[in-house]
Amino acid sequence: MAGHRDAALWGSFVADALCMGPHWVYDMDALQETYVPITGYTEPTVMEYHAGRQPGELTHLGDQALLLLDSIEQRDGFDKAGWAADWRACFEEYTGYHDAATKQTLRHLQAGDAVDDAGSDSTELAGASRIAAVVYYYWDTPAEMLRAAREQTDVTHHTTIIVEAASFIVHAIEAIKAGQEPVAALRTAAGAQEYTELPASEWVEKGIAAADVDSTEAIGEFGRACDIRFSFPSVAQLIARHGDDFRAAQIANAEAGGDSAARGLMLGLVLGAYHGMDVIPEEWLSGLAARARLQAFTSDPVAAE
Repeated sequence: MAGHRDAALWGSFVADALCMGPHWVYDMDALQETYVPITGYTEPTVMEYHAGRQPGELTHLGDQALLLLDSIEQRDGFDKAGWAADWRACFEEYTGYHDAATKQTLRHLQAGDAVDDAGSDSTELAGASRIAAVVYYYWDTPAEMLRAAREQTDVTHHTTIIVEAASFIVHAIEAIKAGQEPVAALRTAAGAQEYTELPASEWVEKGIAAADVDSTEAIGEFGRACDIRFSFPSVAQLIARHGDDFRAAQIANAEAGGDSAARGLMLGLVLGAYHGMDVIPEEWLSGLAARARLQAFTSDPVAAE
């Protein structure tokens, strides 16, 4: 078996933090002028969504990934009802940005809707891509990884296509663990028979077909927005074009604008799992604001220095 458990976790979080400054910038001239070339963590000086955050901090999407880590750690595993309670308690008091999925899910939970029905109707990739802690915790138990990935997604994104996207990510990780390279792993994951709404093969091949195109241009053509129709093939393109270079892939994603954080959470997870800790720049590890919290969750000697 191949695969790098610790780097899957750390890779996802550093990818989100790298995107925090330019996250949701759609004006490519402003992004180019303010941020490019991106070499490390930056402040959100163009958009106000993450106003006041410092370089190395996470977006609100990364915060949810970190909250999931805390929930798993405190409960000695993933529990759907417990995750819903932890998520609600956090976001009722959260001072960061509340996106549409968060607002809708909170309304449903506060109205007394059952956990299995309270999730939003959002079709944003972020609900599926924040699962690094699930992948880490259930690394050796694939069936539990799949269950937890799907259930954590459903709590806030009660849409079949996003729950199926969580399944896809788990299948890609399992393919990498079996020794496949990233592009092959995407194709293997796309071949799973359980998808009823996710056009996984179509979107994977769409991204791979654009591997020769600059990622900023390709993602602009696909769409920079949050919806999975745009973000899923964009991640496939980034992996097809930069799959052999973790650092280049994360920079290309951050520089492409739009919902880079949701893409990054998935991109960093998959490429981290393939390449290992050695490819993650030390300054990204040391500058990560959540470093101490991840250190408590991982046994990796590089991360624990």
